[in-house]
Amino acid sequence: MKKRYQIDQLEYIALQCPISGGKAVFRARARYNQYNPDMEYDDRTTCSAQGIYRNETILPVVNNKTSISAFIKPNPASTKATLVYDLEKTAKAVFTISDLTGRVLFTTSLNEKNNEFTFSINTIPDGLYIYKIMDSGKLLHKGKFTIQH
Repeated sequence: MKKRYQIDQLEYIALQCPISGGKAVFRARARYNQYNPDMEYDDRTTCSAQGIYRNETILPVVNNKTSISAFIKPNPASTKATLVYDLEKTAKAVFTISDLTGRVLFTTSLNEKNNEFTFSINTIPDGLYIYKIMDSGKLLHKGKFTIQH
């Protein structure tokens, strides 16, 4: 168990702009998630306060409010990961993985007949990532997972 000052330091680093703080921010967020899984990171505001602007990308406010059940295992993942999900029979869902700047790294369609989708993460660098499951433009699920090779 970490001491309170160590948890406070993780939070301090996790709340920094990931564009200026780089991998340290993503690692701190992944570790801090163990202590506060409901924490939200508003990277657009944080980075803008430091004078860092990303006009081409809207930085997301990260949260976990969902309408279906889904998760990625293992978390953290190293070479491959599995999305476990439960879709309605009529869903034509799309699964995407994005970095914290909003850049989409992976997209695929999901089959409602299957409940799992395993994918390789060998080409994705270490860090904290956002995954989404969308159906006809509607967000069904949004979550976070960590890659540590």
